[in-house]
Amino acid sequence: MRRPTVALWVLVLTPALAFAQNTESRRSLNQSKLQRLKPTQEKLGYGRAEARPSEGNRDFAHGAAKMTASSTERRGDQYYVFVAPGGDNFTFGSTTGTLHFGGGGEGFFYKGLAIGAEAGFLAPMKSFSGGSGLVSVDGSYHFSSGKTKKVVPFISGGYSLLFGSGGANGLNFGGGVNWWMRDRLALRLEARDHILSVGVRPTPQAWEFRIGFSFR
Repeated sequence: MRRPTVALWVLVLTPALAFAQNTESRRSLNQSKLQRLKPTQEKLGYGRAEARPSEGNRDFAHGAAKMTASSTERRGDQYYVFVAPGGDNFTFGSTTGTLHFGGGGEGFFYKGLAIGAEAGFLAPMKSFSGGSGLVSVDGSYHFSSGKTKKVVPFISGGYSLLFGSGGANGLNFGGGVNWWMRDRLALRLEARDHILSVGVRPTPQAWEFRIGFSFR
């Protein structure tokens, strides 16, 4: 009775042992394949390996960010309107109260440097019918750059032409400040003097204090 029993156990256990041995062999083979593939995966960026930007890519990204920041700091064109109480000595050297109103624009071409033009009407406060047209072509420099600046001082100067009831060529100079209350709207305050040449003494001048708004 023992021999058939032993033979039966041998028949049952032999396939099981063979299957277990085959499974272990396959597991070992798979592990060895994974070990061989790991360096390739790391080179390709799989698994735990992380792709890092090269030094050249970092420099390029830094330069692009710098150029973008610089471009956002540049201002475009801006325009303004104003009313300016003041005075002149056009009438035989005596001082007359005046009112000047008009508007103009400026275009920036390098940092704070700009060139602009304006046109307006200058008249005695007591008699607007005796007024004259006044145009100017000016260069200006704005000391603070960028749209993030709220208070921007500036200076300006250029050529002036008085025409109408009286005509004269001359120069103008002045300075002021733009206070940007909003991104595209500023309160503009400026003092300006027009020095005109008409061949008389004292030299005719028209000085004024401007109150207005700038837009961009």
